[in-house]
Amino acid sequence: MSKTVPLSVRLSAGDAEFLARVKIDDATTPSEKLRALLKDERRRREGRHEYDRVLALAREDSCPALQRIQEAENRFGVNSEVIHLVADRLPALSATLETALANEDGDQTEKLRELEGRLVDLIFGLAEAMLRLGVTKAVRGFDPDVVSDRIEPLLEIVDIVRVVKSQRKES
Repeated sequence: MSKTVPLSVRLSAGDAEFLARVKIDDATTPSEKLRALLKDERRRREGRHEYDRVLALAREDSCPALQRIQEAENRFGVNSEVIHLVADRLPALSATLETALANEDGDQTEKLRELEGRLVDLIFGLAEAMLRLGVTKAVRGFDPDVVSDRIEPLLEIVDIVRVVKSQRKES
């Protein structure tokens, strides 16, 4: 282990209460908790330019929420396809945005063009997956009609886009 340096800090009463309450694996004393918090923050900051690391962190950050959702689903005996589909795709969107221009200097026009394309690919992939859920009358989840009730306006827009694109080709 590397040499440690003693450090004295002053905390507000609220921060001290938070530190006392917060649960951090293998950290019980205030010193251990502060070291763990610093270690975690360093890990996050040092990896913020690498897509794979940011993706892993985004997934890690969503774990507590997903765990609560899965526990609730278990209590009610329901598994939501929509919630899990979005939860699966959201970290990639977040990581793509966060790392888009992380290591770039100078003219970033081409990188921004690539970012647009990647985001559109991710969003359309999600939209396609949602549309696939609309193929059946009902989806597994808390509201079996959650997709079918909302798909018709989207299909109308798709029809309009087809007409406009067709007219542009003819002119």
